[in-house]
Amino acid sequence: MPKLKRSLNTIYISERMQEQLRRISQTAFTVVVAPMGYGKSTAINWYINGLDDKKNKVIRINIYSDSIPLFWNSVKNAFKVIDNEIDAFQYPSDMESRIILIEHMRSAFDKLNEELYIFIDDFHLMKDASAVSFICSLAYSLPENIHIIVASRDRFLPAGEVMHFGKNLHKITAEHLKLNYTEINIYAKNCGINLENEQLERLVKLSEGWFSAVYLNLRSYIQYGEMLEDNDDIYESIMAALIETASDEEKQFLFKMSIADEFSVKMAKFITENDKSENLLKSMTEKNAFITRMPNKNYRFHHMLKHCANEGFDSFNEEEKKKCYTLYGKYY
Repeated sequence: MPKLKRSLNTIYISERMQEQLRRISQTAFTVVVAPMGYGKSTAINWYINGLDDKKNKVIRINIYSDSIPLFWNSVKNAFKVIDNEIDAFQYPSDMESRIILIEHMRSAFDKLNEELYIFIDDFHLMKDASAVSFICSLAYSLPENIHIIVASRDRFLPAGEVMHFGKNLHKITAEHLKLNYTEINIYAKNCGINLENEQLERLVKLSEGWFSAVYLNLRSYIQYGEMLEDNDDIYESIMAALIETASDEEKQFLFKMSIADEFSVKMAKFITENDKSENLLKSMTEKNAFITRMPNKNYRFHHMLKHCANEGFDSFNEEEKKKCYTLYGKYY
């Protein structure tokens, strides 16, 4: 029997999850709420990347903090592909301004012949309630060809809003995202790993269906021939599987780029002062599912990897930190 090629960067979306994703096109508003590491962004991106470009348009908005000015700037930049005039509007902080803005946006939506999907990711970072009010007001008044998808670690919709939306609200939860025994087995095989029943049962117990834990355990199994210990903290697991096993060059890259929310190859070369950054990123992305190349060609660390890499940055001496901060300042 030929040896299976192992690739842990295999994207696996269970049949159960695919059924939930198909309902997005039938609903005005979809919320995806689950703790970190359950594969929320991966699942939604898998779905919208599979849409026919000729019949569908996608707008992506990433949230990086609870800053309203940054949030509004991201919204305006994203919507410019269908409405250049949105740049003239201020953030709608009250009901009256929301009504005026949404009426304007509706006129832009009405000109669209395609289905439009608006994906807002990492919404748990936005703590201002007015942002929820804006998104809900927008979702209430959408034509049938517009679909809003919001991913968050935390529940953000008030109970009254949930009732108001009724059948126009589709909720995807951790229960949909988590993998069961059969799905973990399929994912492992897709990654080129055949597990004995005993190993599979241990993996199910260790991960409890949490996608990131499944991934890290399989990575540990490939590297060391065994799963992680029962009491391993997820951050310790990431340190062991993704940081400690990295080369010195890769560690330096991870630590220095951990300050950025997202970055281009050009930015990485400037900040790390490493002309091999493009090849380094390509290599690291191929073997590390916690580094993602985004549709705009920029790169992004998953929050858990970013957290661990930032601890590495904190280990630099003050002179090294100052130099890195200075390079960021010069770049921007």
